[in-house]
Amino acid sequence: MPKENNRDLKQYGLLVVVLLVGVFLTWTATREAVRSAERAALSSLERQSELYIERAISKITGGMRSAQDLLSYYYSTDVMDAEIFRRLVSSKSNLREYSRLVGVAFKVDPENKANFAAALRKRTGNQSLVWAAAGAEKLKKTDFPFFLTWSKDREQQERLMGLDLSSNATVSTFLEEALLHERSSAIVMPSFPELDKGDCKCILTATPLVSKNKFHGLIIQVIDFAKLFDTVTDSAVIIEHSAHADESPKASSLPDFSLGKTTLDNLNLFVMSSWMDGKHMASIDKPDLKEIRAFAVEKEVTFGAGHWVFTVWVKPDIINISYRVPIMTASVSLLLTGLFVFIFISQSQKADRVTAIVKRRTRALKEAHEELEDHYRLLQQMNVDVEE
Repeated sequence: MPKENNRDLKQYGLLVVVLLVGVFLTWTATREAVRSAERAALSSLERQSELYIERAISKITGGMRSAQDLLSYYYSTDVMDAEIFRRLVSSKSNLREYSRLVGVAFKVDPENKANFAAALRKRTGNQSLVWAAAGAEKLKKTDFPFFLTWSKDREQQERLMGLDLSSNATVSTFLEEALLHERSSAIVMPSFPELDKGDCKCILTATPLVSKNKFHGLIIQVIDFAKLFDTVTDSAVIIEHSAHADESPKASSLPDFSLGKTTLDNLNLFVMSSWMDGKHMASIDKPDLKEIRAFAVEKEVTFGAGHWVFTVWVKPDIINISYRVPIMTASVSLLLTGLFVFIFISQSQKADRVTAIVKRRTRALKEAHEELEDHYRLLQQMNVDVEE
């Protein structure tokens, strides 16, 4: 009996070991399958985010390229008055479709202000221009007044003639940097109510030019950010903007959470631009990516004097990972574990049946042997009786 108890304990122990090994292998294989699915989803989402950013960059580049085309025409013609300029802008779909404002502003140093103001009055016929009525303090600095303007809003179009862009110090520094770089530049435009009507949802581009009179100027575009990026995906992306003077771009970490298949429609875009080595910045309203545990992909791009950081981010709650492969892996692993347990129990039961048969036959042989011994003793006793 003690031997049988020991044997039963060994069988139970082996059964527990088989179960533990099966459960461990199932958990390990399933976990690796989940991680593999997450890595695949992460890789897919990174590719989609990079595609989104490339499309966004191409949109901004296209806007600046339209300004370059306008510049080429400006250099090729002898006369560029307000009417010709406005017809030319209206004929270009990219400028007309996405721009709130297109204009030509010249850099006017203090010594040239009087002559330039007279020329501007003659061109516009407006003898009471705000810019021309400069005080003594204003005469000491460099200005960037509009000389030509186009806008879908005709009233704004006329009102902006002669507007001094240097009245916004942040914008003025960007225009100086664009002239210094001598190439088309772009930034997220900080708040400038005269240009954006108080709605900070614009990109400001500046393309340097030199007039035939050797005046340095810029072709200015105020591009509607939301309208421009509506075409990045099939459905519109909702974008909220704000300007920040003391915010710097920070690298977003990639938190550990499940990722699944998504589309460009699910992506959100955060954009920040800086100029003058980061002394001035403007951006789209930045969410707290760490708080919402968002997945984010960043890319830095330079548009002339403007340094941009594009951040595409996605909330984890809208991402659904496909658990098909992990479920199949877990099912197969559990099936194999159950199969091994079944084989082990079957073999144990078979061993028990063989042991029972051996015991039964051994007991029968023992009983037969005892019966033979009894017959032998009886025969001996009969022989003794016969001899007597």
